[in-house]
Amino acid sequence: MSSLTPIAQFYDESTHKRLRDYVHGNPRAVAAIQFALRHIPTGASHILDIGCGVGWSAWEIVRHQPAATVVGVDLSPRQMHTAQQLFPHPQLSWIVTDMTQQEAFQPNRFDAIVLLDVYEHLPVASRPTLHQIFGHTLKDQGVIILTCPSVFHQHYLRTELPDGLQPVDEDVQLADLLQLAHDIEGEILSFAYQTIWRTNDYTHTIIQKRPPFGPKSAQHPRSIQLEPLPVRRQRVKSQLGLDIALPSNPPSPAHRLLQRVRQRLRGP
Repeated sequence: MSSLTPIAQFYDESTHKRLRDYVHGNPRAVAAIQFALRHIPTGASHILDIGCGVGWSAWEIVRHQPAATVVGVDLSPRQMHTAQQLFPHPQLSWIVTDMTQQEAFQPNRFDAIVLLDVYEHLPVASRPTLHQIFGHTLKDQGVIILTCPSVFHQHYLRTELPDGLQPVDEDVQLADLLQLAHDIEGEILSFAYQTIWRTNDYTHTIIQKRPPFGPKSAQHPRSIQLEPLPVRRQRVKSQLGLDIALPSNPPSPAHRLLQRVRQRLRGP
């Protein structure tokens, strides 16, 4: 009998879907990763990627921040094992843990904490503890980068497509993010609705701990180019022995949701 919790088991069973998202280029994940890459501080040396799944986001961070070390965290042993196989790199490390139970990392360690479509899957009751961990481990002027489904999208899923929900799927409103900023002694630097599948279905947020004030610094546009799809497919084939075909046309949102429902009905 598996010793995994039901939630960890759910994410173990979604490993192949995460690989398909990586190979096919799920637009939601692409937008989230590009947003993170644009806002991780230049010269960041230590980055924490929470809920990193099969490691796609952590890998892209290392590709774009070659001087940084990235710690990828997920509660799915299967996804962490897959990430380790898929992205062997000396500056990437992987930890299987539930952040709601995690003892704090060393203080003032991270320049950035990244939660891409993850914060909504952390129970509301655990948020005070998580905020304490974030504030403890984040450096002054470090940033928390969050992407979340909007309350509009969550309502749509609950009423129209409940099979698209995960075991924990909380609403994340601006007030919740303001509380997070307050708890880490930070400020929201940006909060904006995004349109991925439907109008205003996601939000992207930057929170900075003890943000600086002073003369304006020069801004240099960043070149953000994710790995090409054929390279991703070849990586999965060579590292994992799986051949996930590229789609001839990008699948529609409805088709993706249907695939997800079918996968859940089939089971592991």
